[in-house]
Amino acid sequence: WSSDVCSSDLDPPPGWPLDPAFIPPGALPKTFTYRNVGEVESRGIELSWNAAWTERLSTTLSWTLQDEPRVDDGGAMPPVLVNEPPGNMAGFLIAYSGPRVKASGSLAWAEQSYWADVLDPSWAGTTDSYLLVGGSLAVMLAQSDWELLLEGTNLLDEPVQQHLLGDVIRRQVVLSARWRFGGG
Repeated sequence: WSSDVCSSDLDPPPGWPLDPAFIPPGALPKTFTYRNVGEVESRGIELSWNAAWTERLSTTLSWTLQDEPRVDDGGAMPPVLVNEPPGNMAGFLIAYSGPRVKASGSLAWAEQSYWADVLDPSWAGTTDSYLLVGGSLAVMLAQSDWELLLEGTNLLDEPVQQHLLGDVIRRQVVLSARWRFGGG
């Protein structure tokens, strides 16, 4: 960088702590604009059922249905890319909570979906449908404030990517020990 750069080309914001000569040209834009190019209408329904079978055993069942979004982009050029969430999603959880043992098992399923990044249209694509199976087991150690917890995610170990730009979820099993502070 040369020290003869005109500060009017750099125009740092008020209170900028460094010498303007250290700012690369164009690094601090003065304006940012956007334009609304239409409307997106999303419709869907989510149903959930929770049942406490006994004081210790419960289940939850859920289902979500989402229509493909309706887009009125007013003839925008290029056409507006809109995310399309999974059309169907379902979940199931069963949980047991005893005096010394707690356990749960879960299933989560979703159809494929389409994701588009608003800043970079080249980051667009479809994620596959997936099924995630999870479970946990917690045991309170006899006459102590310690608990051992074993938790598993994606127990089938099928690669799952819930969002195009998200992490790929693989099997994860974690064993942890917890101490209940204060004996409560």
